[in-house]
Amino acid sequence: MLVSASFDGTLKIWDAKKHQEIHTLRGHKGEIYSVAVSSDTKRIISGGQDMIMRLWCFHTGELLSCFEGHSDPINSLTLTSEKFQAVSGSSDDSFRVWNLDTSAHLKQDRSRGHSESVIAIAVTHDGSRCVTASFDGFFKVWMCENKKECFTLKDPKGYPENVAISADDRHVVSLSSDSLSCSIKVWDLLDGNQISGIELDNKAGLVRFSTDGRLVIIGCEDERVVIWDWQNYDKKRVVTLPSSFTTFAEIACEGNIIYTCSRNMKVCQIDLGSLEVSAVRQGPYPNCTPVVVLPDGKTVLFLSLAYSGLAKWTLSFNSVFVYEAGT
Repeated sequence: MLVSASFDGTLKIWDAKKHQEIHTLRGHKGEIYSVAVSSDTKRIISGGQDMIMRLWCFHTGELLSCFEGHSDPINSLTLTSEKFQAVSGSSDDSFRVWNLDTSAHLKQDRSRGHSESVIAIAVTHDGSRCVTASFDGFFKVWMCENKKECFTLKDPKGYPENVAISADDRHVVSLSSDSLSCSIKVWDLLDGNQISGIELDNKAGLVRFSTDGRLVIIGCEDERVVIWDWQNYDKKRVVTLPSSFTTFAEIACEGNIIYTCSRNMKVCQIDLGSLEVSAVRQGPYPNCTPVVVLPDGKTVLFLSLAYSGLAKWTLSFNSVFVYEAGT
């Protein structure tokens, strides 16, 4: 099953094997900016322009609940893996932690630790902590249960762009940038101390930890991927991707392989051992917006602007199927 969200205010659930639309979820009164699916594939959350987070049944498409409280659009959403909770970040300079099993969200106050829009959120796998990034120049670490602020992570280099948490929930990597360069830092998630950091003389848009957490993968805007061994401080390797590789849309890691996807639908595979770039594919719709690169690197899901539907691009066969929407 697949889920897609659209600027037309709807979500759609698809049967990936049969290439059929199953449900259209209607209820939002504006563009949808973020969507997430629970790890047990039973629930969907969505949020966007209308400032309301909605909870849906994955299997029936039924609207289960509406979570109101933000006073500006919701920019980012994420679900915890172990606890049935959601975290939302908004342009009202706040984030909220919602208990999806009860009505406790009705009594929760939003957490205002930022003075400008919250643009990105990362949550630990156990759901105990989250990290927010804001246009106010700060990254903050919070306890999800009581919304207590644990630490403020300040990188004096520019403004926050992206944030990610390692698979073992011990470290967080932050990306900040100005008009010409960027700064990447790794922090201890338990005490808020900076462990390591580097600066690059070009801009970047994405940071991700490798599968084992030993490396940080940085997607830069000059057709380069920087692979940083953060435990050895300044030790880094640089891979130059084929020309015309534009802004990074997503980076996925599986074992010793990195998969990158650009906004112009160019996908590259990088071997972390040899740094060899291979399996380069050019998508058939260069003006589309990629949704995600699946973890195995074999499939890219994206929104086809030409056909107004979700599309699945299978790299091994270089074939594309467009899930055309019904009524």
